[in-house]
Amino acid sequence: MLDKEMVEEYQKIMKEQYGEEISFEEAREQGENLVRFFELLIDIDRKQMNKK
Repeated sequence: MLDKEMVEEYQKIMKEQYGEEISFEEAREQGENLVRFFELLIDIDRKQMNKK
């Protein structure tokens, strides 16, 4: 789902913002979880907008 550059950018953000170094695999998993979370939020928002 996420390409190599995106995962590496996520690793960089985690290091800069939280001082936490995480493995590539951990970063990939966390990044993909974030993407799925936001997809879910978008789906919920669209359903609510269709009800109006």
